[in-house]
Amino acid sequence: MARKGIASDFRSQTTQYDKFKVYVDLLPVGHWLLVFLDNNSIVVDDDIALGVEAIAFDDAKNLDKAIAMNSIERRNALANPIFSSMKEGFQVIKAGTPGVYDNVRLFSGIITDNGRFIYPTSFPDLSLLWGKYYHKNGTYALGLSPAYPYYHENDINISLQNDDVILAMIADNNADINTTNSEDNTEQRNEKWSGPLENLVKIYNFCKAVLIKTPRKLGLMGFEIIETPPGHKLQKSTALQEEHRLIHGAIIGSIITNLNDFEILIYPGPDMLKVPHILKAGEVMAVKKGMSEFILYNPNPLELAKISVTVRKA
Repeated sequence: MARKGIASDFRSQTTQYDKFKVYVDLLPVGHWLLVFLDNNSIVVDDDIALGVEAIAFDDAKNLDKAIAMNSIERRNALANPIFSSMKEGFQVIKAGTPGVYDNVRLFSGIITDNGRFIYPTSFPDLSLLWGKYYHKNGTYALGLSPAYPYYHENDINISLQNDDVILAMIADNNADINTTNSEDNTEQRNEKWSGPLENLVKIYNFCKAVLIKTPRKLGLMGFEIIETPPGHKLQKSTALQEEHRLIHGAIIGSIITNLNDFEILIYPGPDMLKVPHILKAGEVMAVKKGMSEFILYNPNPLELAKISVTVRKA
């Protein structure tokens, strides 16, 4: 059976809040849950409306990410065979003057004294190397470049290859633009959803305390954890007695759960300079902006402190 709680991913959280709204709309006037919402200035309809706006940003984020991935695939399809060809060209240049690597270095190749090539791994660095390699090759009269035999015998047009590298660089730039747009839309989504998520956490912590004898009712309210998204994992972390632990890679918008029967402190950020959040026994809190790293502090002198939080897979 699924554990009752708040989902770790944004879309599942909005679904949970939608289900909670359906539950709340059927409650009679004066119900204890309605009183709680009123006392805490939580307007469910307003949160749902913000969720709709956040979903629009999430859709835009996903579209930009998909476009960026397509651009990267196009970039790789164009450039990777050419970069492999360039490496074969370097081997021909090296073989043309055995043991002497001056020509290799004239073509901007990086080669050790024992003849081992060292190539960059990123696309920008490889395209920069290609530009130097291609330019140097063009300084030779026809047939005199030390790389000429390779291109001639394998019927490779280096000028057409350069055209494809230029197209690949355009695709890479487009990928960067769409990736930036995706990150911006993620930021906007998180800002829109931060208030509703904070309210959802308050609602859950209160209802869990009230329904401690009948937790089944939490499921009727929509509080049921859904599978952790790909690329993320639910991590359990501990801190020794009266010690602290730095947690890395927490997902913004996911949930920290106090798995202890005593309260703990959560410090936002990688140090203990900010005011901590007191997380009571069994309660949850949202991972907010600036908390991709946070510190778990265990004030208990006798017991190990345990939390669960969704983090990026290593």
